[in-house]
Amino acid sequence: VLQWQISHLGHYYHAGYESFTVGGNVAAGSSITPSGPVFHVTGTTAINTIVIPNGLGATSHCMTIIPDGAFTTTTAGNISVATTGVVGKLMKMCFDVGTNKYYPSY
Repeated sequence: VLQWQISHLGHYYHAGYESFTVGGNVAAGSSITPSGPVFHVTGTTAINTIVIPNGLGATSHCMTIIPDGAFTTTTAGNISVATTGVVGKLMKMCFDVGTNKYYPSY
C-alpha cells in the first residue's frame, strides 16, 4: 500500500519523490511574480524583486526557477546577491523572513 503525504504548500511526497506542477512561464523583469513552486523564467532582463506568493509572507520558503534565458538578479530589491541564470540549470530561491531576502542557489 502506497501512502502519500501532502505538505502545507500542496505538494505530494512519496518515497523520496516530490510531485508538483510546473507553473506558467514568467518573463524576466524588474519584478516577477512566481506562477507556482517551480516555473520557467524567460528573457534576459534584470530581476530586482520576487513578489512573495500569497500566504507565504510570514514563512521561510523556497521555489525553483528554470532559466530559459540568461537573466540576472540584482540586490536592488529583495534578492540577497547578484547572479545570472544559467539556461538548463535549476536555480532554487529560498526566502528568509529574518532578512526579508531571497537567497539564490548560485
